[in-house]
Amino acid sequence: MIAPIPKTQTAIIAADEEGTLRISHDVPVIDLEPDSVLVKTAALALNPVDSKMAKGFAVPNAILGFDFAGVVVAIG
Repeated sequence: MIAPIPKTQTAIIAADEEGTLRISHDVPVIDLEPDSVLVKTAALALNPVDSKMAKGFAVPNAILGFDFAGVVVAIG
């Protein structure tokens, strides 16, 4: 049986313009665009790109993170 897609997710977000990263447990799962996939993440890593993106590029509450592994659970 396939579990339903949750309404919220846990994500690493940019907390402010200064580059502070924060874990948030109630980030909405967005609707899929036709050319995207939804991945249930099993593992992730933070790398220097994540911290650099948070400083000056990301707006507050932007979801960050580029290194992850998991299972595709939906295709847009």
